[in-house]
Amino acid sequence: MTRLTPNGSEALQMLEFLELYGILGVHHFTLYNHTLGPEVGCILQDYVSRGVVTLLPWKLNMASQKEIRTEGLFAALNDCLYRSMYRYSHAALVDLDEYIVPRHNDTLPELIKWLGTRLNTRTTGSYSFQNAFFYLQWSDDRRISSSPDPFQRGLVTLRKTRRRAKLHPHKQRSKYLCRPEHVVEAGNHFVWEFVPGHGTLNVPPDAAILHHYRVCEFGGDDCVKTASAVDRTAHRYRVRLVERVRWRWAELREKCGLWEYPVVAPRVTTSSPAGPNSTVAQRSRQS
Repeated sequence: MTRLTPNGSEALQMLEFLELYGILGVHHFTLYNHTLGPEVGCILQDYVSRGVVTLLPWKLNMASQKEIRTEGLFAALNDCLYRSMYRYSHAALVDLDEYIVPRHNDTLPELIKWLGTRLNTRTTGSYSFQNAFFYLQWSDDRRISSSPDPFQRGLVTLRKTRRRAKLHPHKQRSKYLCRPEHVVEAGNHFVWEFVPGHGTLNVPPDAAILHHYRVCEFGGDDCVKTASAVDRTAHRYRVRLVERVRWRWAELREKCGLWEYPVVAPRVTTSSPAGPNSTVAQRSRQS
């Protein structure tokens, strides 16, 4: 589930979101359209026609952040929750710039199954994942920025590999996978109310974390001064993701008025830090 307010390279961003989550094992998307450009609208209609996306209008006659918070975020979250109930085993409530990425398992269903073999998940109503900011102001990964492939250079989950070393605690910026039938009320960062007898499992960060790709959350560029680590876990999906996005782009290019190749808007980046606050967190295989 996500509210649609894309910007920048919207078409590529949308294809990356849909195709990477598809690789991660997601079968259906419920999207809430607040503002949407013609190219992205065309792309989504193709996914709608294939039964992969449900696209719902989300234009409220209220002033966001004055009369209601963030375009009616909590109404959208709970609409999605109850639409998913008894139709899907699990639902992830995330935004377009957020990806739940397993550290060892290949897909989210495999992760849930793996956790069930190691922890008691019988009463689990939601799986919480700690947030890691991959600030867009940090420089692109040199392995990707030097690639001649415009698709590889354009995908944010590949080119942005530096993240904050310290993860946010659960319930602060975290996101979750839930079992809809065990939830009464969904919140943004955690479930607000469960069916009695159910609760949250805080997933250990060595099993999976939330990759959150965005600019500094408080404005300016000071966030890049925080301790950081290079985390290439998402590169495990590099080959499959690039090929799937390339194939879908070529298939939709003429129909949706896309350029021959994706063009990513240039962004001023801050040099990656060096020294004691800069580490390499993990190097993953590519497949």
